Amino acid sequence: MATTTYSSPTVSVAAIGGRTDSSGEAVADYTAEEARMLTEILEPGYLRPAEAWQVTAQSSPNMSVKVGSGTAKADHYVVEGKVAGQGKYIVRLDVTSVNLTVPAADVSQTRTDQVYLVVLDNSYDATLRGIPQLGYRKGDLGGAAPGPDDAWEAYALLATITVGPGVTEITNNEIVDERSAATLVQSLLAVDTSNLVTKDLINAKGDLYVGTGNNTVGRLGVGSNGQVLTADSTQTSGVKWQSRVPAVVEQTASPGGTVGGLGAATSTYGPLNSNANNEIGTTFVAPPSGAVFVTLVGEIDAYHPTSSTVTYCTWEMRTGGTIGSGTVVVEADDANAISCFHPGYSGTNVAQATNRGSTRAYVSGLTAGSTYNLRTLCRAFASGTTIYLRARRLIVEPV
Repeated sequence: MATTTYSSPTVSVAAIGGRTDSSGEAVADYTAEEARMLTEILEPGYLRPAEAWQVTAQSSPNMSVKVGSGTAKADHYVVEGKVAGQGKYIVRLDVTSVNLTVPAADVSQTRTDQVYLVVLDNSYDATLRGIPQLGYRKGDLGGAAPGPDDAWEAYALLATITVGPGVTEITNNEIVDERSAATLVQSLLAVDTSNLVTKDLINAKGDLYVGTGNNTVGRLGVGSNGQVLTADSTQTSGVKWQSRVPAVVEQTASPGGTVGGLGAATSTYGPLNSNANNEIGTTFVAPPSGAVFVTLVGEIDAYHPTSSTVTYCTWEMRTGGTIGSGTVVVEADDANAISCFHPGYSGTNVAQATNRGSTRAYVSGLTAGSTYNLRTLCRAFASGTTIYLRARRLIVEPV
């Protein structure tokens, strides 16, 4: 049968509010004075420090445990009474710690013991005196944990200790911490703390709170240096860290080099057709946003032996990784072109016009992760116009 052994540590207890009426007689229920702040806002449990009233093993003597944080007058525990109207007690440990002896182990059977913090208030425990005490409950051999003494009206379970057969030393492996931290009373403060997101969710620099569903919050660990946060519906959190898609720069010739020759057919955009470079372009992979800026930079040299003419150089975009093949996504047009005006034949000399320029266009609606290709195309208003497109650059910038 379970038994109880009491110890009497040096402690003090604050029972908020009176325990007597105006004539000095003991009362067993609240008076108006007892509706005080601390008992109204605190739920049962330990207060700071985190080790308050913690039960731990000792190296000597071996069959003993220590209760307390090790700092005098630092340990506080809110103990709730079990009788209607009894209220709560703020219990403070005035010494650094209290040593409890663990009864000797049985040679063949396991025993489960428990350590309780017990408040013995005369108003509720008429035959017991000594506020408060530590109650060590020795369990039955081979039985379950003993639980609290039926006579107790205010108590808190601090720890459960497993005493194995024939053991001569209690370690922390045999001790289960049963304490709970004191919290604020939710209903009185009109605060539902179950919906609060605490800092415990974050465990590293750069971690983020992310929504993983309706009224559900999770943690997204920080990405690698240089990565950017990207929406991704396939991820649990709906977002992910991803390496930034770099700008694609394609330069077909060094500055001053010729990458074209005779112009395309009159008024029709086509590739430069005087050398093997007429199909040179660039490919790129669409970023997660599906949007890019395309910049064309180049220098047009153009002339015609008899007529004035205007030449245009622009670009087109197609699907796929083969330049000049695939479905047209952005058609070649004058809006994305650089141009040059040639005044025509003058005397015995052929006048040559030169212009360097650039255009920049925003393209959206691309399929993220798909490959696209670009190439430059030219046209001239006068057939037979000679076009040189020098120092061409096609630049693709992800948005």
